[in-house]
Amino acid sequence: MKLIIIGLVVVIMLAGGSFSVLKWMEVGPFAPVDENLDEEPAVSTAPPIFIDLDPLLVNVFQGDTVATTVQVSVKLETLGSDNAALVNENLPKITDTFLRDLHSFLPRIMKNNESRLDVFVIKKRLKLMSDRLYPDKRINDVLIQSVSEGS
Repeated sequence: MKLIIIGLVVVIMLAGGSFSVLKWMEVGPFAPVDENLDEEPAVSTAPPIFIDLDPLLVNVFQGDTVATTVQVSVKLETLGSDNAALVNENLPKITDTFLRDLHSFLPRIMKNNESRLDVFVIKKRLKLMSDRLYPDKRINDVLIQSVSEGS
């Protein structure tokens, strides 16, 4: 009986000691909470700058022939002149990224002959690609001016 009580006291002392060490080192449940995580990111007061891209021409193949050609006119929205300068400097890289993705993405959404191109889906896809290219949000938004499907 004495051994059980001594063992119980030792376990309680070890638990108390470990909790005090965690609190002293601010680890685990006692880690300080960062208040900056709850706040929204600061919104830039600079007016948006719009940058035109050359029209993106995407050939959609069906078998060995070109089924249709899709032309997408795109504008990029950036905030601040530094971001605009960086985007203007990297326009060939951005255009190449968009074209590569659209060459693989458009045939998947146009599998059926009756399927129509959804501008909203294309916009979201291009925004996703711009976020992958610039994870630090250099490109604020991708605006689709027009989508035309030719034969």
